[in-house]
Amino acid sequence: NTGFEFTLGYREMAREFKYSISANLTTLRNKVLKLGAAEGYREGWFNQVNRTEEGRSIADFYLIKTDGIFQSMDEVFSHTTRVLDPATQEYRTVLVQPNAKPGDIRFVDYNQDGKIDLNDRQWLGSPLPKFEMGLDFSGEYKGFDVAMFWNAVYGNKIFNGVRIWIESMDAPNNIPAALQPWTYDHPSKTTPRPYFGTTDNAKAQTDRWLEDGSFLRLKTLQIGYSMPESLLKRSQFLNKLRVYVSCQNLVTFTKYKGYDPELTDHDVFVRGCDIGGYPPVRSYLTGVQLSF
Repeated sequence: NTGFEFTLGYREMAREFKYSISANLTTLRNKVLKLGAAEGYREGWFNQVNRTEEGRSIADFYLIKTDGIFQSMDEVFSHTTRVLDPATQEYRTVLVQPNAKPGDIRFVDYNQDGKIDLNDRQWLGSPLPKFEMGLDFSGEYKGFDVAMFWNAVYGNKIFNGVRIWIESMDAPNNIPAALQPWTYDHPSKTTPRPYFGTTDNAKAQTDRWLEDGSFLRLKTLQIGYSMPESLLKRSQFLNKLRVYVSCQNLVTFTKYKGYDPELTDHDVFVRGCDIGGYPPVRSYLTGVQLSF
């Protein structure tokens, strides 16, 4: 593992508006030097979407790449490659997906052998972020105070395993109401046709389920007000009175379609896979602080 960590902070306490701000940025890179496996790699147990290989980062995503959706039979017939015929030792043109229909997903024949299988997987991203960042701020002004903490993650991928179960469209009970699949009347460029029974559209080991896992989150926020000392002096027993409201996980900015982009890793070889874990709870709290 190699990486850098940068921290920068500033405090202003001399003026009426007092505040403190600090930011940190962390980067991490790792490289697997040796594995206890004869093949030189290990695949994660969840649908074989993670692969750890000597010389690469741990648990990178190893998937079949998609290339849109067939809109017509002409597109199916034009998706070809040239392969060597072992009988004649001559190259011939073959259909890569001969059983495909309009509305099916077009896959990249990465090894150019004229068929789509697990040998067409390629490296398509890492579950590890390129950097993580935190921002801590607190301030006071005329009895009011505010404190907040933001955290951000950038550059990682998430394999949305939940979408496999609810968007594969190979069974009658797993199509969300908001999903708009491909049909002849309403062709889609993002969602394939529904088809009862197993088809290539339901393949798990593809980047159809791979998403950007970057996010920016307001992790904590607290706003308070302290009663002025001039008013407290009228009391015979109060030295301090402060009321406040606080919240956790108030807002998250992300392109990720799942419940939450902040995942818990399942083991060292299965990372960045969302298989339906419980998301962080958004909570609100009000309180009163008294000092006698």
